[in-house]
Amino acid sequence: MSVVGMRNVCILGKGGLQAALTIKFSFRKVKANLTKTMAEDKDQFIVGVDLGGTYVRAGLVDRMGEITQMSKRAVDEIRSQKAVVDLLMELMGTFPKEKVAAISLGVPGIVNAAMGVVHASPPFSEGKDFALQKEIFKNLKKSVFIDNDANRIALGEHWKGAAQEWDTFLMLTLGTGIGGAIIINSQIFHGTHGFTGEFGHIVVEASGPSCPCGGRGCLETFASGSGLVRNLKEVFESDEDSLELKPIASLLGQESSTIVAGLASQAEKGNLLARDMFLRFGYYLGIGLASLVSATGIQKIILGGGISASSGLFLNECRQEMKNRLYAKTFEGVEIRLAKLGDRAGILGSGLVALQHLKK
Repeated sequence: MSVVGMRNVCILGKGGLQAALTIKFSFRKVKANLTKTMAEDKDQFIVGVDLGGTYVRAGLVDRMGEITQMSKRAVDEIRSQKAVVDLLMELMGTFPKEKVAAISLGVPGIVNAAMGVVHASPPFSEGKDFALQKEIFKNLKKSVFIDNDANRIALGEHWKGAAQEWDTFLMLTLGTGIGGAIIINSQIFHGTHGFTGEFGHIVVEASGPSCPCGGRGCLETFASGSGLVRNLKEVFESDEDSLELKPIASLLGQESSTIVAGLASQAEKGNLLARDMFLRFGYYLGIGLASLVSATGIQKIILGGGISASSGLFLNECRQEMKNRLYAKTFEGVEIRLAKLGDRAGILGSGLVALQHLKK
């Protein structure tokens, strides 16, 4: 039986469908046993992989949660399943194969962790329902685990970062798009179909702009890198002669990350138009977060992703809008923290998942 089959039989045998959909992690137990495990098998490592829209990053993670080696490759315009797998294999070749016990990946998009299938993902836009876990196992003959990248980032922050003392929290990654994860009692909540946490696609403006998901007015169309780029284009088309626009108009046509960084720089220098864009960003993020808190009852929130580095431009507006929309008692318990681990979070979270499975 393949490692994929063994994994699913094992999970289903421990508690049926719910166990298959909600993969359980006992962080305190892991921390208590890691020293013993390390002594027993000190030369075995996990390759944790964070497959992003711009780069794929991988790290060799030891049993203590230390990243001893890192490597990355540009994703560029890769769109075929084969091209992404080939890139992953190239990246794996940078690590000593004999020391690798398992490979664990965080992948953007709709991912079924229990089945090891990527239903839809930007790097795999030429195909759907790709059995990525099985494909990597076929190439490497190592244990393989996959999940949504935001889930892995949340686990990394819970293990080694900003959420170490929180057992229950929401995680949002603010980048080109918005990723999300729900951690309840130190467990990833995957939901009925295995891919809960698509926070970027809750509706915050019913008549808002169209979204690539097929909907309209999604949070991602306002409070993301792509949302900021769209906003800049709209302003340019409506008032291209504005004095405030001239310093930032040259950003148009560049990559999304470059545009966002340029807007943040101009906002910090006092450009009123750029500042207004980030205030608008914060306003809609506040609407979205208020809805999530009301729906889940979870008041602890971690914000990560590249745009979180510019939180000083939008977080106060976000908090104010949450206060406007939540019951006073509910808002009193809201705590928002910024992620601490940066690019390491997804790698560490992926490493932890593999460690947990290999210990079973």
